[in-house]
Amino acid sequence: MKKTGCMVAMAFFLFLTAVVFVNSAGAFDYCEKQEYSCCMEGKKDAVDKTKFSMCWSWSSFECVPCHGGGKWGYLAEWCNDNYPQCEGKCDACWPVADPDSKCVMLCYDKHGHKTCK
Repeated sequence: MKKTGCMVAMAFFLFLTAVVFVNSAGAFDYCEKQEYSCCMEGKKDAVDKTKFSMCWSWSSFECVPCHGGGKWGYLAEWCNDNYPQCEGKCDACWPVADPDSKCVMLCYDKHGHKTCK
């Protein structure tokens, strides 16, 4: 009887492990590369556009930048470090997909502050 109970417990443990693995894999597939515009305040056109790899964060339960410690400010820092035209003043912006939103673009500055444009 002990062996049967142990085998049932082991089978249940393996089943739970498989479920967690499959669900985790789905979360990682969800995060794709995203295109962001490097935008300066007051300028109509973007300095440039670039794509960033996004990774799933279990702590914030969303896709976040894979680099820069998962901090949103990293995107704007990258723009400012790689495009001299930014003069250290670029935000990383992307269009909002929700038609009911009051925002046309969401932006993050180098400090990680979010703004709606």
